[in-house]
Amino acid sequence: MPRDTEDPTTPTAHATQPTASDPLLRLEHETAPPSGPETTRGLQCPRALDLRGMPVYCTKCRAQRDWLLTNYRQHVWIHCRCGHKWLEPEITRADFDTMITDPNWTHYPTVREGEIALGFDGSFAGIYLE
Repeated sequence: MPRDTEDPTTPTAHATQPTASDPLLRLEHETAPPSGPETTRGLQCPRALDLRGMPVYCTKCRAQRDWLLTNYRQHVWIHCRCGHKWLEPEITRADFDTMITDPNWTHYPTVREGEIALGFDGSFAGIYLE
């Protein structure tokens, strides 16, 4: 099965800004949370994951829990604290949606900035944060 290597850090399209000259409409648009098919969403998963009975582990550092999952379109990536990330075809968008327990989102301009802010950029390699 071919894997799609489309990286969620570089979305291809952005929401268009309203052309109205009303500053209140522009402010409402700028402060609204991102939505739509081109939105990248992230979810922290502190517990271990099992996919079809097989435990998920990082091939770089052998970690077995404390993941960041990112969803872009129908694809889901798993990020490890060591900075390693991979496309996981076993997790669907529907699976990702069922994992969301707290719909309150913190918004980051890019996936990379979110990785840094949440400690999935390699700065906490070898550490489980709970």
